[in-house]
Amino acid sequence: MGYHCPSSQFAHHGAACWNNGTYCPRGGFIAINMDLMAGTSTDYLRHVVAHEICHILEFQAAGRTTEASADACAAAHGAP
Repeated sequence: MGYHCPSSQFAHHGAACWNNGTYCPRGGFIAINMDLMAGTSTDYLRHVVAHEICHILEFQAAGRTTEASADACAAAHGAP
């Protein structure tokens, strides 16, 4: 899994690309847009990274993912 930080490819704090579609033709990655996160805490950054990793892991395991499940996963793994 690739890690793009900083990245402005997506208009979100973080984004996960988990298939070989239009946005990630060479495989999956997470992207963190630091420009949109100005003034946030290191804890928030950790949560965003964990949340995006959780999206990918859940999609790989179950073929689906949601915002709520990625938040719960991040919290379960110690990201505030």
